[in-house]
Amino acid sequence: MSIRAAKTVERSREAAIRESEPRKLVAHRQFSRSPAPVCVVTPQDDMLAIATMVANRISSNRHATNCGSYVLANEAGKVFVLKEQSVTTPALVESNPRHLVGLYAANTKDLKRVRCPAPDRILIDLMQHFADLGGLVSA
Repeated sequence: MSIRAAKTVERSREAAIRESEPRKLVAHRQFSRSPAPVCVVTPQDDMLAIATMVANRISSNRHATNCGSYVLANEAGKVFVLKEQSVTTPALVESNPRHLVGLYAANTKDLKRVRCPAPDRILIDLMQHFADLGGLVSA
């Protein structure tokens, strides 16, 4: 066997060993970063469509993590849906209590599962919240 053929065989043997080794699993880290809004509301927007979008995000958060979601909305019309167990959520909710619309689909204290709210319920809450903030959205 030539030197070149021996190196090729050795490389293929090393590749086979690497492929058979189990992958090293690394714990997932949550990074503290600023959240992105689900949408930005303007007075011309269809609020039922926005409430449906928020309800869908709450439902997907509930399905993926089995936890509730905080809904926040600011004066600029940015609407955020944050997972209850996210790293950034507690600090954001505590630093902006005026922007809190509510906590939805969270488990009760006796760990009973709560259903996701209907879009019309979220619509009422968002309309009331924007009215309290200064009337960003007209009815």
